[in-house]
Amino acid sequence: MIYANQFQAMCRDILDTIAELYSEHDEPITENQLYRALQNKYEPNRVAKGLNSLQDSCSLEVHNVGKDKYAFVPLNYLSLEPIIFENPQEWFHEADLPERRYLDGRRLIPQNGVTLLFADGAMGKSLLALQLAVGVAHTGDWVGSRVENGSVVYISAEEPLDEIHIRLSEITSSFSADLDDLYKLSVVNWAGKDSLLVAPSASGHIEPTRRFHKLRQRLIKKKPALIIIDSLIDVYGGSIIDPVQAKHALNVFHGLSIELDCPVFILAHPSKSGMAGGDGDGGTRAWNNAARARLYLEREYITEDREKFEPNPDVRLLSNKKANYNRAGDKVRLEWIDGAFHVGSEASQPKCMTVTDSHVDQVFVKLVKQHYSQKQKLSHSRNSHSNYAPKVMSRHSQREGCTERQFRQAMQRCIDEGLVVCQVWGPKARRENTLVLKEDYREGEAPW
Repeated sequence: MIYANQFQAMCRDILDTIAELYSEHDEPITENQLYRALQNKYEPNRVAKGLNSLQDSCSLEVHNVGKDKYAFVPLNYLSLEPIIFENPQEWFHEADLPERRYLDGRRLIPQNGVTLLFADGAMGKSLLALQLAVGVAHTGDWVGSRVENGSVVYISAEEPLDEIHIRLSEITSSFSADLDDLYKLSVVNWAGKDSLLVAPSASGHIEPTRRFHKLRQRLIKKKPALIIIDSLIDVYGGSIIDPVQAKHALNVFHGLSIELDCPVFILAHPSKSGMAGGDGDGGTRAWNNAARARLYLEREYITEDREKFEPNPDVRLLSNKKANYNRAGDKVRLEWIDGAFHVGSEASQPKCMTVTDSHVDQVFVKLVKQHYSQKQKLSHSRNSHSNYAPKVMSRHSQREGCTERQFRQAMQRCIDEGLVVCQVWGPKARRENTLVLKEDYREGEAPW
């Protein structure tokens, strides 16, 4: 009987042996060669089981060399790579110093490496990634900066094609373009399908899957300027909190980026602790450390009077949380307008920063009237926690960007001017009150 951990160790030993023989002979290793090399360690039937497991995990490439005869080549095995020692002294004679290259003018996305975009569900990360695809494939712009032009491969394992079609139509329309202009964009749709690109092998190590190798061959022919993967959880079969597996998974995509000389842009979801802390990462810190750059898309919140609220639900903040070759910490303020995110003068400041007192007064009066018609009480007293008017209004969907502080000031102005009155009714033991407009006030009577 052979136990699971012993079987994994044997599989790793078989893979090591094949790799060693392959590096010596530089040709596929036959079963007979392998059996002879391992004859003093494992029985042939156990070696056969190990070979089957390694084939299932895509750790081996199998060649048919005759009737019922096979030979093996190890895939993506580091020991096969020649170890080269570079001498920096030789670089002195090179004419030009290499430049750090970026896909975009803001220097958020390095040319060679993996960039992660973290954002919670329904935050707009897929929309932002599709805008990046459209920018590279046609418009030449993304979040207000120039991007390199070229072909794009967008791999979606979440959204169905119909939804991608709708979003691309809205994006192109928002930027005065058309779907016919996106001839450089290719969409690979794996929604609802097996989409794993990296997964643990029989030996427990993260390895590229058969689907990855097929994709890589297509990408080599296509020569894209950008690869977008939506999302990490759909293509990664390991543990999200295992730092070793996370590092090895990003190594695979990093190697693909270097081989194709194009960025790999991967969407991911943050953990609860990552969102609560404001850093926006998820799982293990290895995801952050292994990526060349990491971006975070979040809502814009403002804190007033020790209360946190969202002045405009259409606004997002794109932060540069990690940059290996650039300054981190920069933020870009985006606003969703007509099916796409825009940056610029129309999204430069929070709405609550620009509203006037008269506008806040109008909104306050409107909401008082609306609550009165719906028979909902609004109190002028801070001690009434559940229906304190400024607090209730600051959370209302029709607050038009006004804050609790602004509503509190507006309430006082409206009361001083006689526009709003406190209606009191009921016996002394059970007094009730609510704010009403002057024309709705009836002294001593219940408002409804």
